[in-house]
Amino acid sequence: MIEETHLLKVIKEHVYQRWETACEKQPKIWEFIKKVNDESKEDFEMVLRRAAEYGSEYTKSSSMLSIVLQLLFTGIDDDCLLNEPKVFADLWNSVTNEGIASCDRFKQYISEDDLKEQMNEPSSSLILALHLYYQEKVPELLKQHHISNSKNTLYNLAAESVTQHGWISGIQAIKGKIPPNKYEPLIKKIREMVSSISTSLEEPSPCPRIPSSVDQSSQDTSGTTNLQILPNIAKPPDNMLKSTSSTSDQQQQHPSSTHSVEQSPTREITNSVHSSPIQISDDADIIQKCILTEPLKLQDLIEAGELKYNDKTLKEIAQDLVNRFFNDHTTPTTNFSKFVQACLHPIMFLIKRQQNLDDFMKTLTFAYEKMKRERATQSLSSDKAVPLSLRAFQHILLSSSDIFLRRIIMSLISKRNPVPFVEPNIEDRNGPAKHEIMASVVHVWNAQRPTLLSFSIGPCRGKSSLINSLFQSTFERHINSIYFDCTIDIDFGYSFIPERSFNVADCHGELPMDLLKTIRKLFDGFIIHVNQEYLEKNTDAVTELLQLLPSDKFQIILVRDVTSNFNEQRCLRPMNALLTQGTTPITPLMNMSDTNNSETQYLLEDLRENLLEKIKLYVPSNIDKDDLFFDLHKLLKPDYVTYLKHTTSTIKPLKKCLLGNKSELNDQSFPLYLQFTVLCKLRQELKKIDFYGSDGDRSFKINAEIFRLEHEFEQKDKAGK
Repeated sequence: MIEETHLLKVIKEHVYQRWETACEKQPKIWEFIKKVNDESKEDFEMVLRRAAEYGSEYTKSSSMLSIVLQLLFTGIDDDCLLNEPKVFADLWNSVTNEGIASCDRFKQYISEDDLKEQMNEPSSSLILALHLYYQEKVPELLKQHHISNSKNTLYNLAAESVTQHGWISGIQAIKGKIPPNKYEPLIKKIREMVSSISTSLEEPSPCPRIPSSVDQSSQDTSGTTNLQILPNIAKPPDNMLKSTSSTSDQQQQHPSSTHSVEQSPTREITNSVHSSPIQISDDADIIQKCILTEPLKLQDLIEAGELKYNDKTLKEIAQDLVNRFFNDHTTPTTNFSKFVQACLHPIMFLIKRQQNLDDFMKTLTFAYEKMKRERATQSLSSDKAVPLSLRAFQHILLSSSDIFLRRIIMSLISKRNPVPFVEPNIEDRNGPAKHEIMASVVHVWNAQRPTLLSFSIGPCRGKSSLINSLFQSTFERHINSIYFDCTIDIDFGYSFIPERSFNVADCHGELPMDLLKTIRKLFDGFIIHVNQEYLEKNTDAVTELLQLLPSDKFQIILVRDVTSNFNEQRCLRPMNALLTQGTTPITPLMNMSDTNNSETQYLLEDLRENLLEKIKLYVPSNIDKDDLFFDLHKLLKPDYVTYLKHTTSTIKPLKKCLLGNKSELNDQSFPLYLQFTVLCKLRQELKKIDFYGSDGDRSFKINAEIFRLEHEFEQKDKAGK
């Protein structure tokens, strides 16, 4: 434990104050907390100090339930956790999935009288806290399956039933109140959810989560427990992100061996099985272990790297990460997941400053490969690590973030880097859907300009490098990884001054026909790469794929690595009816691997001018935004589309109200809006304060002002209703 310093005392007082504020509407639970404080001071102090030392470990989903569990099951103390590090995880999983009855399995950690009282008394603090937990989770799941709150009682009845009997038995008990066509998918989903949770080995235990810096030995002792005491403004629905187990935190000591049941708001795409030497299943298992089970939130992005990397170079940051990785003597798979998770913090630090991530990845990869060569005996085998790539880090970061943070991260990445559009389906890799659309791309898609898709037919090396040379993009070069197997990135060119007149998408690996059918409407032109040898031997296959492309959109074929015996007319003849441009649709290119060669440079410049001229001539600059987003929304999961519509319906009235010409409404609404901006600035300022710096004392004044403004908002909200 941390020494009882003055700082720790201050944090404990702050945590206690937050508990009290959160329990304002739950007097019985607060009475229980005070009773423990009065009658079992030592037990209360243990839980309070744990919260102060490790921050908001248990307050992400149901803080009250977490506090009550820790105060009741006092047998799970620090000594117990040293010997049984998973016992609290087992307790948490049991209670939040099997209901109150499952507490009996943990009776060795609680006095017999207390257990009987908590399980048999309907108004006991544990039942109340657990019921509050399910009052949030059960309606979310029912709404997901379009089950309405029949007679305004079904949701509460279901929450009470699940509180007593757990998810499966609890929902089965109210089967008669749900239409059969909606009940069957619901119970199937619940069984899958509970099954996934039951196989999870690592759930929240009273241990620190991964700190918001590369130094995993350092602890964030800010002590702010993330208790929500006001309704969130424009908060996305939680049911689109996670089920009941999503309160679990990724552990430093015991990283999760299974993936979170959090459902990413992405649309799965059924692809044909693509033969590849890549060990997809093994890579997916490793990636899944790298994804944090407790989603990152905006606070994590704000804190990432601050006061840590300001005075460090990229080389120092990368070398520090690699040194710790190779000096860690835990199991290789566990070690690699910790290494990847640590790398997320400098990546967040850099994208906040709108930096291109290529330099960091090159520096990190160089340090990693150099250390691996020097310590050949410690290098990881292929089944314990995956090749380092920016695409992998981006996907893990987005998958480890909540729905709101995903949107922000995607926006920050797009400023200087290509953004992921199609990614491997890690969650259900054994199912028919091999890939998924990254839903948050909808928020950064630049509909003011046309978008061209570059892809290859058959094997064609050097495609991304050529596109980078032509359009000054920064697409990652191919490596042997699932992240370069039928995946797509889009470079929106937001950093170009003047702006580039079109967006560029690049497909890694060969593009399957069914994936092309799914996404073809989104693009306004196609740059097709094909190797000369493949084209001459597979003209029919090339023609078949070209038939899938919209005939009214720009197409150009770049024939790569041509030799002197290339017969353009012979290859062109079967495709004449498909290629719509009056100019030559096929452009032969010699081998361009040596970009330092002057002849290659001249050819590149000539090709660039030729392409830009054709794009300007044949690609329309006016894009129908409504049609584009209509087609894009069809690729997303229905829940995410509903979330988008809900967000829009929330923002539009506010915008209309604030910008309207009715002076009476403006007099009422605009001052409230200005007050809200002050509250947001105070919250941001509080996040940046260093407790060890000279501004530490200001945190109390800021907290007091925040509480005052929040109270005013609550009163005005009640008055408005």
